[in-house]
Amino acid sequence: MILLFVVVGAAGLEAWFWFGRPPIIRDISGGFFRPGLPDRKDVYRQRVHATFPIGIPETELLTSLEQHGYETRGERGLGRRSAHIRDAMFPCIIEWRVLWMADSAGIVSEIEDGVYTTCL
Repeated sequence: MILLFVVVGAAGLEAWFWFGRPPIIRDISGGFFRPGLPDRKDVYRQRVHATFPIGIPETELLTSLEQHGYETRGERGLGRRSAHIRDAMFPCIIEWRVLWMADSAGIVSEIEDGVYTTCL
């Protein structure tokens, strides 16, 4: 009976972890816990560039970032801006970033990605 509760609890925890993450990072491994999987930074880079293309209005990018669960930083207009998703995987926090620049017409001219890990 105890084993059943452990199995059900583990399955529930895995489901919570899976569905609690935004889809853009949902099945990307934290890295060191699951060796042999594709590099998380490469997978994330591909997803960022496929999801947030260069050449769109910055207002459209901001809307899309918000819909994907990102928090934005920085002021609108010229200069580098960023958005992030913070993902906790004890004992670490992983920050998934999207960085961009828009030109004077408000069109996104550059998109970059970043994955940063801080551990206890």
